[in-house]
Amino acid sequence: MSIRSVAYALAAALAVAAGGCATASTSDDATAVDLASGGHVRILSAYLRAGPDEAVVRGMVRADPLWRGPVSGHLHIAAYGRDGEVLVRRTARWSGRLSTRPGAASVAYQAKLGVPRAQVDRLAVAYAPGVHKASESSQ
Repeated sequence: MSIRSVAYALAAALAVAAGGCATASTSDDATAVDLASGGHVRILSAYLRAGPDEAVVRGMVRADPLWRGPVSGHLHIAAYGRDGEVLVRRTARWSGRLSTRPGAASVAYQAKLGVPRAQVDRLAVAYAPGVHKASESSQ
């Protein structure tokens, strides 16, 4: 048996093992997330807080590293049920200021959805420019 054959066999075994690990870690209560960055804001993450209580979305955003100027805006968050209907819409603002300095840290955001976590099957988080208008519906 040549060294090349052993390398191919080892690579195949690792691929099968890694695939098994990825499959084993998937849970039934995983929530799909759609992120839509925009403007000068990058949405890095979004997830539902663990637990049986009310659904709470948390995540991280940061300013586009190539932008040199003020960063404003807010986030539109929508939660969808299993059949695709919109359960609730909320708006959120990140905590603190988004810095445009090189190497600046990301900042957190959070929004209470007001529905049981078990009902939420998919989340959509999108950047919206400007200040949230009082006339915009968040329900």
